[in-house]
Amino acid sequence: MESLIFVDRGSLIFEEGERADHMYILKEGVVELTKRTAEGEARLKTINRANEYFGEMALVDGKPRSATARALERSTLIAVDGASFERLVAANGEFALKIIRTLSLRIRNSNEILGEILETSPHERVAAGIAEYASRHGEAASGGARYVKAGELALWLQGHVGAAREYIETVVAGLVAGKRILRVPAEKGSLIVTGDFMRERRRAARRYEAKRN
Repeated sequence: MESLIFVDRGSLIFEEGERADHMYILKEGVVELTKRTAEGEARLKTINRANEYFGEMALVDGKPRSATARALERSTLIAVDGASFERLVAANGEFALKIIRTLSLRIRNSNEILGEILETSPHERVAAGIAEYASRHGEAASGGARYVKAGELALWLQGHVGAAREYIETVVAGLVAGKRILRVPAEKGSLIVTGDFMRERRRAARRYEAKRN
C-alpha cells in the first residue's frame, strides 16, 4: 500500500536501529540521511530530487534501519509498505535492477564517507564544517567573511561532522580565542567567520582533494 505523507522541517522520518516497514519516495522537499559514529553523526546523503527514494535497504535485508532520515525542510513523501515493495520488485525487473544498483552505490558512498571520517582528525572536520556551514547558510560580510548564528551553527555541526558536542564547543572557543571567528558584541549569539579563515579552509580543501586524486 502507498500513502502520501507530509513532513515538517526538522521532523524525524525514521531513526537508525529501528524496525523498518516502509521505504519512501521524495516528491518535494529535502531529506538528509545520517549515521551515528563514535564521535557524533556523519552525513551520508542528501535526498533533494523528485522521485529519489530512500529507506529501501532495510526492506531488502529485513534488518533494522542503518541510518537516520530527517527532513531539512517541509517535504512531501510517498510511503511504500514492505508488501507493495516486494510486489514491485517481483513484477518489474527494471525496478529490481535499479534497486540493486542504488544499494551498491549507496554502500560504496557510505564506506568512502566513513573512511574519510577515520582518516581526518576531529579538529579538521569541525573546522571544515564551520566553513561549509558559513558558506552555505551564512550571510555575506566584508572581506569574504560570513555572518552566522552560533546556536544554528552548533546544531548543524553536531549532525554533520562526526564529533561530540563538547569537542565542537572546544574547537569553536579556540577559534574565537585565535580571532579566526569573532563574536558580535551587539548581537548575543552571533558570530563572524573571518574571510581569512574561509580562504584558509578553501586552500585546505583543495590540498585534500589533490591528495586524494
